[in-house]
Amino acid sequence: MSLNRRLACISLFLLLGGTSGLEAQVRSIPSTVTCKECRIELRRSTELDPSEINTEPYVLAIDNAGALFYSDGKESAIKVFHRDGSLQSRFGREGSGPGELRFVRNLFVAANGTIHLLDVELGRHTVFTGSGNLVRSQAVPAAFGGPGRPALLRPDGGLVISGFFPSGNVGYSLIVTDSAGRRVSMLEESSMASGERWKSQRLLSNAKDGGFWVARLHERDITHYDKNLRSDFTLQRNASWFPRADFNRGQQPSSGVFDRKPDVMISAFWEDAAGLLWVLYLVPDPRWKSGPSVEKVSAERLPLAALESRPRYKTRVEVLDVQKLKLIAEWEADSLIGRTYSNGHVVDWKEDAATGEWRVSVSKFHLQRP
Repeated sequence: MSLNRRLACISLFLLLGGTSGLEAQVRSIPSTVTCKECRIELRRSTELDPSEINTEPYVLAIDNAGALFYSDGKESAIKVFHRDGSLQSRFGREGSGPGELRFVRNLFVAANGTIHLLDVELGRHTVFTGSGNLVRSQAVPAAFGGPGRPALLRPDGGLVISGFFPSGNVGYSLIVTDSAGRRVSMLEESSMASGERWKSQRLLSNAKDGGFWVARLHERDITHYDKNLRSDFTLQRNASWFPRADFNRGQQPSSGVFDRKPDVMISAFWEDAAGLLWVLYLVPDPRWKSGPSVEKVSAERLPLAALESRPRYKTRVEVLDVQKLKLIAEWEADSLIGRTYSNGHVVDWKEDAATGEWRVSVSKFHLQRP
């Protein structure tokens, strides 16, 4: 890229309120566990009424009273369950009018109890009261990947949405909106090359201080943004089992489904009420064996189900003290554990072959201290 073009891109970047994060301080966390007596436990919370479940879950959130908001994608309604898994109420219906829904892929419960939904088909942010009454609905900025990508609700009612956002000659991984849906900033410049757009993939989590965290799926860095959208520091997890990403140009990370070994990735993370950062990694399973190439599967139309079900990943969870830069505790499972949400809840599901009913259970991670 020429100097003039580069300067023009930087000018546009600053004009849009962008920040690259290059100025952020790097803080490393060593691999020594500092609380030998601490234990991470995954405790079963509830099982949802199977008569109300249609297929695997898509979105889930839990409010301060323990009510569980849920959608499985087969119907547009949001279902609200009691702590014991029984149905409490439902709201929303299929359509494109006010308060209607098509395909919800993000669901948040605000501190004031309002329910915020991002609809991937309608491209809009809809807000309901806790009892299901419509508050407002507004469009969100378009992106490659749409609003169904990872997102978070800011304390002021605005959003941070992950995706790929082209603007002129540059692209960005994050867009920030205000409570009215207007764009206020674009963050983290990304490659415009189509073969490298995977590098724009992000996971997001709220921080207790009013800012937020950004994790890059295949890198070992997690960046903190303050409430003014400044990237003030980056946590770097130095571990032998998590090699730094070094993919060849145009080569995307592997999930181990085909003939390439799976790459380590961050699958979920969240900050808990005590200010500890939980990070869930998917680590290659030593039992993994190479399968057919993508080209062979496509040419011979081989079924994917068997390839996806073979051992590919183990699950690793770490609890980090971001103030003292310590690894508090760690935990491993020999397989995938279900879908983990940003508040530490894990949803597992299975279809009963005999009855056709879907069984959905909800568990939660806990740190047991001495």
